[in-house]
Amino acid sequence: MPLEVAFYSDSLTTERQYGLSRYAWELLHALRKLGPELRVRPVSAHVCVNAQQVSQMRDSLGYVPLPWGRKVTAALWSTMRAPALETWTPWADVVHSVEPGYPIATRRPLVVTIHDIGPLTHPHHFRNARPWLLKKALLSAADRADGIICVSQTTADAVQGFLRRDLGDRLHVVAEGVSEEFFEAEPREQCSAVLPGGQPFFLWSGSFSPRKNVARVVEAFEQIAPRLPHDLVLCGGAGWDSAETLARIHASRFADRIHLPGRVSEAQLRAYYRQAAAYIFVSLMEGFGLPVLEAMASGCPVITSNLSSLPEVAGNAAYLVDPLNTEQIAQAMSEIASDATVSSCLSVKGRARASQFRWSSCAVAVTRIYREAHAARARVRRRIIRPKVSRA
Repeated sequence: MPLEVAFYSDSLTTERQYGLSRYAWELLHALRKLGPELRVRPVSAHVCVNAQQVSQMRDSLGYVPLPWGRKVTAALWSTMRAPALETWTPWADVVHSVEPGYPIATRRPLVVTIHDIGPLTHPHHFRNARPWLLKKALLSAADRADGIICVSQTTADAVQGFLRRDLGDRLHVVAEGVSEEFFEAEPREQCSAVLPGGQPFFLWSGSFSPRKNVARVVEAFEQIAPRLPHDLVLCGGAGWDSAETLARIHASRFADRIHLPGRVSEAQLRAYYRQAAAYIFVSLMEGFGLPVLEAMASGCPVITSNLSSLPEVAGNAAYLVDPLNTEQIAQAMSEIASDATVSSCLSVKGRARASQFRWSSCAVAVTRIYREAHAARARVRRRIIRPKVSRA
């Protein structure tokens, strides 16, 4: 009999596939490719797509939407721990909470993925978050989950440090992967709408929240702009507390050389990676940092932070800088733009580094955790129901 998994993710039904949504979709597709011994069906309480898309997900993926929406479901599960998820998924052998924003009420073997706990460890970067709900979900996972997946060792250390307890062999570090499309070439015309003159440019992407540190990227760009022909492309949308950052961008004396295309398609993003002189990802805190690997897979030299999980992901294949030091960021940009040897070396090293991270490998590791969780719970059930032997 195949192992049936309820893949619980509210990020699957958002309009845009980035961040947690990208992780959820990539892992789901990779798991579903592993063969008939594993059946994975998406489940969520949050639906931000239209009825036609929901119907398509039902037909193609066996999608199960919960009836009450995210707010009601989160409130019930956080306070009453009822009704159990298996009310709607009686077929499930294992439940996987893919991004635990709130506790999951279930009696089935439970696997939880934790991407980061920034609202708890770095609350100043997440002022509009709900840390109490994340804390509740984290404590619930620590008490009840049969397997806990962290996407980096940095996240695993943060989790155990915050909990002040050793999670033992329930804790697993499973890195994210890179889609094969990022290793493939993209047509140059994808960027023509943003840079019609074909001038060289540096690239940044993400949400314009203070944690992503884009204001310092702009400041570093201003330091090198007088002596380099490069422009700066900032792909992304508004995030937490982004108004000040956006105002800083528009106030730049080089604002006419800073391009804001908004959230772009995956095809456009791959094209930007291919053409950029360098990709700059100097975030102040990350649970993993998937864009670093995506840029590397595309052959784009990467400048990234020397803190949080980013050195763990980048290895020796990126130019590491202090994200609080704009002079270091500017020096890295200038060196890569001016020295073809440095640029080429980072490009070659980056592709080699990215090739070590595949969604197929991630899916295999996650499947192993599903089976271990299912087997461990089965052993517990057998111990509980084993009849006592009376001794005369």
